[in-house]
Amino acid sequence: YNIIEQAHKNKLYADEIFGDQNSYFKHPLVEASKYCDNIYVVGDYVADELRFLAPEFDAAEIKVVYGGIPAYRISVADKLRSKKKLQLYCENLLDYKPDFVFTHVT
Repeated sequence: YNIIEQAHKNKLYADEIFGDQNSYFKHPLVEASKYCDNIYVVGDYVADELRFLAPEFDAAEIKVVYGGIPAYRISVADKLRSKKKLQLYCENLLDYKPDFVFTHVT
C-alpha cells in the first residue's frame, strides 16, 4: 500500500508503474467497473486499489460497504436443499445440471 500512496501523490496509476496488466483476466474486468453507475467495495483498501487502477476512479463515487454477513449454523439437510435449488436453477438456465456447486462468501 506504500506504492499506492506514493503513486497517488504523483498521479501515477498501476499500468504506469507495473506495465500493462491486461494479460491477467481480472484486471480488465475490474477496470471496466469505472463505467458502472454505482461502485461498491468491501473495505477502504479496496477503494484505494480501485483508485490506483485508472484516473477515472478518482472522480468515481466509490461506496464502502463493509462485509458483515452473519454466519448462521445450518444443517446438512439445509445445505443439500440449497444445492438442489442451485442445480435446478442451472439446469433451467443452461440445460445442464452440475454435480458440484461452489460458492464463495467472505
